Amino acid sequence: QLACIRAVRGRRIIDEINAVGAQWGATELNEQSNVYVEWICDRYCFLWLCLTKGENLPVGLRRHTWKDLVGVGYLALLDGLSRVPLCSTEGRSLMTMDLASFASGISPIAVVERIKDNGNPEMPPFLSLTRGRDYVDAYIKASYLPPEDIMKWIAAHHDCYHLHQCLALINTAVSGRQANDMIHQVKGLYEGGIKRDTTVEQRKARV
Repeated sequence: QLACIRAVRGRRIIDEINAVGAQWGATELNEQSNVYVEWICDRYCFLWLCLTKGENLPVGLRRHTWKDLVGVGYLALLDGLSRVPLCSTEGRSLMTMDLASFASGISPIAVVERIKDNGNPEMPPFLSLTRGRDYVDAYIKASYLPPEDIMKWIAAHHDCYHLHQCLALINTAVSGRQANDMIHQVKGLYEGGIKRDTTVEQRKARV
């Protein structure tokens, strides 16, 4: 998994999301996704091309590696989006747009289209991921909820997301004493499910 994270430049994905800066707090709707998404999609096309050029790489292993690469890409995207300190409703809409553009840009048909000048490229496999587009989308949608519903959502889904990601939902929704009370409640949920924080590699393996 670490090799896949490095291959997709997971740290850079998070940095690129952070570099969007004040745009996340803008009050105007954007008509297109952020430019970093195009870079990510180009990176994936390059990686798939490298995989298909590996003469000694069995087809099964190649497809399994692609699944891992795509999986960690969604996780990096989620991690980056969860670290945005200030986000408006329009900014959340932009997050959804970025997610949709990423999913579309790394789809098998899109990848083949992007690398078609390299002969007759093999098409990547169609994937069904436990922690893919729907997983990230559910998190973004949770950020639209009022505070009391955010707590209900976190209580129902805290075993699927990291503590800092759930705390970020609270910090973008409320402030002051209410935020402190909610943060205390959320930390209590995670303290009651310690195995959630000690099986990171197992969770990654299920992506």
